[in-house]
Amino acid sequence: MPSQGVEASPFLWTALAALCAGLAAGQALGVVRSYLMRFRARGGAPRPSPEAGPGSGRLARAGAFASLGILAFAALLVLPPKASFAAPALCAWAAALGAAGLAAGLWPRAGTAAALALFAASALILRILASPYSPYADGSEIARLLPLSVTAGQAAPIYRGELRLFERGAAETRLVELPLPEASIVAETIELRGPLAFLSLFPASGSIDRRLYRVVGIAGGAAAPYLLPRPRGLAEALLSRIAPLGPGPGFVSGEPPARAEAAAGLLVRSRAASAAPPDLQPFQSVVYTLGGDGIPRIAPLPGGGVLPVGR
Repeated sequence: MPSQGVEASPFLWTALAALCAGLAAGQALGVVRSYLMRFRARGGAPRPSPEAGPGSGRLARAGAFASLGILAFAALLVLPPKASFAAPALCAWAAALGAAGLAAGLWPRAGTAAALALFAASALILRILASPYSPYADGSEIARLLPLSVTAGQAAPIYRGELRLFERGAAETRLVELPLPEASIVAETIELRGPLAFLSLFPASGSIDRRLYRVVGIAGGAAAPYLLPRPRGLAEALLSRIAPLGPGPGFVSGEPPARAEAAAGLLVRSRAASAAPPDLQPFQSVVYTLGGDGIPRIAPLPGGGVLPVGR
C-alpha cells in the first residue's frame, strides 16, 4: 500500500475508537464497583442515587469518552481506504487498545501511565530497529558499481572500482578490490506490517506496510563474501535476537533468500544476493535495484550505461 498521511491510517482511528470505548467502559465499571463496595460496607443499607453520588463525575466522563469513541469510529468508516480494513492484526490492535483503555478507566493513574509507557517504548524500539535501514519501493536503485581496472590475479582476475551506495537519502562511495566473480550485491531487508509499521512512523505517516533495506556486502564465486564494515549497534543486537538470519544463508545468487519472522509475522527480515554481472568492463557501470520481493537485481543504464570516473 502506498504511503499516506496518518489521517488515512485505519490504525489511528481504530486506536482512538477502541481506546475511548475502553475508557468509557472502565469509568462505568468504576462507578459500579464503587457502589457495590459502599453497599457491602453499609450492609445493604439504602444509598443515594447515582446522580447525586460521587460516581456522577465518572458517569459524565464515561458519556464523554463514549461520544468521542463514536466520532472516531465514524472517522474510521470515512477516512481510511476500504481496502485498508484488511490490514494485518487490525482486530488484535483494537482489542489491545480497548484493554488498555479499560485499565486506564478503572485505574486512571496506574493504567494510564502503563499504557503510555508501553506505547512510547514500542515506538522507540521500532525506531531503533529501523534506524540503520533506508526505505525503498519496488525497483529502487540501491547501489552502483563502477569498475576502474581489471588485472590478473593468482586465482582469478581482480577488479578495482567504486561502489556507490544509496542509503538514508544520501550517496556514499567506497573503494573495493575483489576477485572478478564477486560482484553480486547482497541486500538485507526488513518489512514492518500492520501496527508495527504504524508505530514506527507515527505521527508522520500511517502506512500499513513499511519496507526498509541496507546493502550488507558483495558476494559471488566460491570465496567468502565481502562484508561492508559497519558498526554493530543496538538495532543489530535486537534484530539478531528477535529475527536471526545466521552468517551463511542469503549470500548465494539464485538461492532463496534467508528469511526470519517475528511478532507473529508482523516483522519479516530477509537477505538475498543479486545475480553476477555477465561481464565487468572498466568504466562500465552496473546498477543494482531492489525488487518488491527483497531480491536485488541488475538494471540496464539508459544509453548504454557508460559513466565517467567520479560519477
